[in-house]
Amino acid sequence: MSDKKLVKSAGGVLGFVGGGVLSLIPEINIIGYVLVLIAMRGLSRAYNNDVIWRNAVPAVAMSITGMIIANFAYVKAMTVAILGPLATNSWEATATWMLAAIAAAWWFIMAMYIVFLIGGLYWLRTYGELVTVSGIQYFARSSKLYWLGSALLIIGVGAILVLIAGGVYAILGFRRLSRQYDIKS
Repeated sequence: MSDKKLVKSAGGVLGFVGGGVLSLIPEINIIGYVLVLIAMRGLSRAYNNDVIWRNAVPAVAMSITGMIIANFAYVKAMTVAILGPLATNSWEATATWMLAAIAAAWWFIMAMYIVFLIGGLYWLRTYGELVTVSGIQYFARSSKLYWLGSALLIIGVGAILVLIAGGVYAILGFRRLSRQYDIKS
């Protein structure tokens, strides 16, 4: 397979579907991240640039880890919040359960924030290197928004920026990448 075909298939099929569609659906976003990782491996080979691959692996690993921590924190907090008051008969015990739920949620949120922040740094490097080799500026916007969104995740607005980075600019970048070689020569 030629480099042009590898760029077209990795960027168009795997990157677009994985990064654009599947990674935005909460129930199956891990599959999307794996497809993006496969796409980045193909793009790394096609452009003969190992930096893309070396940054994509921890970026995807941190994204998946962060999603697992977030889901675990949600389930843990809901379990404590619902079952705690049912297991007690007094206000003091219920308040203790609720404080425990808040403390557990706080620690999970901090762990999730740190993991997403590290992941955001690797996404910044991954997409930044992809801009360097492909010249597609959508990836530059995506990398900056991933990093900014990861940094601002603690106040909530970051999640919107990450969705815009992954959901809009990365999709547009992968689409442009797949169409880069459509011109008949």
